[in-house]
Amino acid sequence: MGVIARDGVFDAEWMAEQINALRSLLHDLERLQRGEQPDKSELEDAPLIDNWRFGYRKAV
Repeated sequence: MGVIARDGVFDAEWMAEQINALRSLLHDLERLQRGEQPDKSELEDAPLIDNWRFGYRKAV
């Protein structure tokens, strides 16, 4: 089992935020897979993702 830490210290609150963000992304992707399209209000509040690229971080 791995331990995920940021700045060398485990941060449970940060981890919970990351998990919630990934759950939200999964929910949106599953909706798209089912053919459901977001409405205009959802798109207005959605973050813009542009110029995707790989990022790397050192393990602690």
